[in-house]
Amino acid sequence: MRRLLTWLTPALLVAAAAHGAPACPDLTGRYRVAGSGPVFADTLGALELGGGAGGNQDLVIESTAGGRVMTLGLSPALEPGRWSSPRRTLSAGAEFDCTDGWVVMRKAVNTSRKTEATYLEGSAVVRLRPSAGGSLAVELRFRGGERSTLYAYDSARVSVPKPFTGRQLVETLSWLAASEAPAPVRPPDPAQVAAERTAEREEEALRSKLRSLIGRSLLGFVKPEPGGTRVQLRASRAEDVVDTEDRLLRSDLAYEVVREPSWYNNLHHSEIVVRPGRAGVRRPSAFRVAAELDRLMSGTAHVVKAEREGEAYVVQVALQRGAQAADVIGRVAPRSTLVAQVLPDGTVRDHASTDARVLERWRVTLRR
Repeated sequence: MRRLLTWLTPALLVAAAAHGAPACPDLTGRYRVAGSGPVFADTLGALELGGGAGGNQDLVIESTAGGRVMTLGLSPALEPGRWSSPRRTLSAGAEFDCTDGWVVMRKAVNTSRKTEATYLEGSAVVRLRPSAGGSLAVELRFRGGERSTLYAYDSARVSVPKPFTGRQLVETLSWLAASEAPAPVRPPDPAQVAAERTAEREEEALRSKLRSLIGRSLLGFVKPEPGGTRVQLRASRAEDVVDTEDRLLRSDLAYEVVREPSWYNNLHHSEIVVRPGRAGVRRPSAFRVAAELDRLMSGTAHVVKAEREGEAYVVQVALQRGAQAADVIGRVAPRSTLVAQVLPDGTVRDHASTDARVLERWRVTLRR
């Protein structure tokens, strides 16, 4: 009999307290916690639920005894079966009151508000009730005013209220039912975050290295792509294009010119792809190869057109009157640190010229 009375006593007390007391709303539900700023923080503080990441936590409430007892806690939105804060059980008349369809928390939260005109210090009371569509309405009633500081030091402050500055603010939140809320944001994968940070550091290191290598040229975009990093280079003079490529050739960068220097907007624009893990592989532009041939053939021939074909470069050369192709070719490779071999590859008509002259077609390979 004594055991039965012990079990019945809490229920009898609740029933007795409920008799003649205002009706309490049933707040049972799972609500997506969302928001930021003091209203958001004060609400969680009043419910004694700690921080809670907006958008990734759910407030779970279970009302019993006609709404006069509530058990609540925070649960990760992505893990509905787990709790991220200790669950609390609250009772009407102890931790909250029921007033006009609201659950009103008895414990006020010490807080502050900054308005356009001044800074207010005071406290806020949190009120909860069901709302349309299964959501939870949250209302904060802040009361506070300005205070004058009499004395302040590292860990304490003595202040008094300023007369006639008291104000009341009413602030609201609405937390959707979790089933109606947008999908929660998944936290980034740690391995992916680490990889992105590594890529950022490598990209910045590459930018720094390129700036030290390109001489008078200008560094344009630097963007990752499959197999390497694409880099835009710009130069105001052809000599600067050649100088930059020479600097790159002397460096330890594995790179390939993927867009030949072209002139527009008063600059030579070109693009290279830097390919990590391919040490020793350097493929300059056909522009650079043509400049090398023109330097070595000065007075005997000049390059009309040059383009890359796989590992080799194919050039069309106009010989000066009286110059012999074999003699010109024979003087190129031995004097060049770039060109390894030049082989004749027939002739072509230069239909762009007025007399459709015949051009030598040579295949050029470079030193490694």
